[in-house]
Amino acid sequence: MANGTSASSSVDPVKTASWLPLVVICLAQMLVVMDPAVTNTTIGAVVEDLATTATTVQTGLVLFSLVTAALMIAAGRVGKSLGALNALRIGVGLLGVGLAVVSLTPTASGFLAGQTIAGIGAATLFPAFLGLIVANYQGKQQTTAVGWLGAAAGIGGAIGLLEGGFITSFWGWRAAYGLLVAIAFLTLG
Repeated sequence: MANGTSASSSVDPVKTASWLPLVVICLAQMLVVMDPAVTNTTIGAVVEDLATTATTVQTGLVLFSLVTAALMIAAGRVGKSLGALNALRIGVGLLGVGLAVVSLTPTASGFLAGQTIAGIGAATLFPAFLGLIVANYQGKQQTTAVGWLGAAAGIGGAIGLLEGGFITSFWGWRAAYGLLVAIAFLTLG
């Protein structure tokens, strides 16, 4: 070029940022919201299969939400020391393990334990989402990424309700949670 710079050095790295990290972040966000949505649509089947009460299954929802909220600040501090990417991996892993426990448990107490573990994973994820967005995107792209994160929550809720109802109707509630486990490990991959 005339001024001595090459064409490749004039490319703005912000305009060419990879959107792949956002895809992973959004998949994880969808998963966090899909768990309670699936739980809401599978209550009857879980009650029948585990010989428990609807109150016990709803307690699983409360545990998930309460643990997520209670541990979010502490998980953010841990995530800051480990790095946002490692926090994302740990959070998705814990969420996946919790959902696997829910899917495979023969008891109501196992269901509650699985939801608690999933809540710990969700608490780890929320601060990691924002840390990764700040690290990977700037300016307008950062705003766009946060918008997609919010959209992923809404999409995850809608998909969770449909997935939970559809899969439970044909293959049972354990398969509905099994699909969430598969999504968790796909997100890690």
